[in-house]
Amino acid sequence: MRFLSVDPSVNDVGLAFFNSETDKLRTWTFRPLRNGRNTTNIAIQILRFILTVCLQGEKRPDYLVMEHPQWENSDRGHKAAAKGYTLDLAYLIGFIGGSMGLAGNKIHTPTPREWKGNMPKSATEHRVKARFGPMKVTDHEFDAAGLILWLIGDLEEQG
Repeated sequence: MRFLSVDPSVNDVGLAFFNSETDKLRTWTFRPLRNGRNTTNIAIQILRFILTVCLQGEKRPDYLVMEHPQWENSDRGHKAAAKGYTLDLAYLIGFIGGSMGLAGNKIHTPTPREWKGNMPKSATEHRVKARFGPMKVTDHEFDAAGLILWLIGDLEEQG
């Protein structure tokens, strides 16, 4: 089985691809070029990166998992909502999900609370490293890998 995950952002996008047959995980951080607030352009850039880099030499994924945006009642959440980022992220995952050609039951969009609860980034990093071995990647890539672990049911405490 092949899994693609996207930790969406209008700034730094975390991506991960896991092939369970080879037990190989690859991760990337992609920074779209911004030209004003053109969310469609950002979505097309992310999709192009997925198709030309993440899936290079691979068949299309069997499953896609993307973090669904969730409004946070905090200063940061209010600022993001005021700038329209929450809606932008929802648009991005819809655009990418609809472009991958997968059946609806093969696309999963958990909110941060659903897939990691209150787990701090350090715990996500620890669990990803416990499953896939040492790696030096960005927080966005750890979240993308963590989404795959959540989907395959392997995010629980290791060891």
